[in-house]
Amino acid sequence: MKTHPRMLACSVSLLVLPVAFAGNPDEKFATMDANGDGKVSRTEHREAAETKFKQLDKNHDGVVSAGELKALQGEGSDADGAAARAKWKMMDRNADGRISENEHETAVYTMFGEMDSNRDRFLSLEEIKAGHEKKMERSDS
Repeated sequence: MKTHPRMLACSVSLLVLPVAFAGNPDEKFATMDANGDGKVSRTEHREAAETKFKQLDKNHDGVVSAGELKALQGEGSDADGAAARAKWKMMDRNADGRISENEHETAVYTMFGEMDSNRDRFLSLEEIKAGHEKKMERSDS
């Protein structure tokens, strides 16, 4: 049976965006908060996302492909299917089964704006946790 690229993507997309907190949110937040000021700026958020994208893009072609996701899946993933499908669909804007740097960048920009609930141009740990919960709720519907 041939595996569809989207199915592979579903198993790891919580790792694709750094704000999709699998594991300990406090540790993830501390990693993104590069200057240690207790909040994540748009620049810090973008830089963390770029780092994660580069880690996923194993062959450095500017695209996260199904094959790269499958390799990552082999390394272990705690992604859940419904949330993963929703995130993959949001990122893969042209529905080609691959996430380009441009698609990823657009998704990261959008997610920051959605999570910045008090519109202060920074994300607190609470805003990031709430944003993640909101994405999880949308993926359940």
